[in-house]
Amino acid sequence: WETGSSRTRSRAFVPLFMLTLVGVNGAFLARDLFNLYVWFEVLLMGGFGLLVVTGGRDGREAAVKSLTLNMLGSLLFLVAVGVTYGLAGTLDMFRLQESLAAVHAERPAAVTGVAALLLVAFAVKAAVFPFHFWLPASYHVPTAGVSALFAAVLTKVGIYSILRVFTLPFAVVDGFGPVLGVLAAVTMVGGVVGAIAQSDIKRILAWHSISQTGYMVAGLALLTAPDPAARLAGVAATIFFVVHHGLVKPTLF
Repeated sequence: WETGSSRTRSRAFVPLFMLTLVGVNGAFLARDLFNLYVWFEVLLMGGFGLLVVTGGRDGREAAVKSLTLNMLGSLLFLVAVGVTYGLAGTLDMFRLQESLAAVHAERPAAVTGVAALLLVAFAVKAAVFPFHFWLPASYHVPTAGVSALFAAVLTKVGIYSILRVFTLPFAVVDGFGPVLGVLAAVTMVGGVVGAIAQSDIKRILAWHSISQTGYMVAGLALLTAPDPAARLAGVAATIFFVVHHGLVKPTLF
């Protein structure tokens, strides 16, 4: 490993690649908040490993930068999971939808605070401004195939988590829509400005991915709209663009 031999990298690549995909699928299938947290960590382990194996010295540096910010998001996520269990006595997302509604009626500030922690944690995973710095530090480093994998799945799990958590257990919290709208607008503009300043094509695509994350979040900002048709349109637009971006951006890489 230390010598960076091609044989060692080849042996490690496939298990790490599969570990990343396992983490993605586990996150999409998780029924409760703690399992969602666990699968996030599995996904991150595979992604950091791929950075180190395929990126050489630059990959190790990028892994450290990504790990620092993502561990902050993971810490906030874990704290939110613990507080949620303390408030509701369960972590099952479907049971939480009923339990947190009753808790919110008595302790709205506590439930809103936990929702804010989760929103920040998922914003880190999705590379939403101002938690986006790990993405341009890592996407351009590995081989094109690994960059394509990252572009296809990494930020999408964060977007999916916001969608699932704030339409099921924390649907009772209705004040996050304007916050998401502001974050989406700043992310859109910031990603494009960052892309303009680059000269390397992979760095341009990395920064542009941040901007496109803003478009996905913009649809989620409509979850608290008073019109049910607007809420449905926002969710449909986000899902459509997640699939579209997951196919097109890897192709560009």
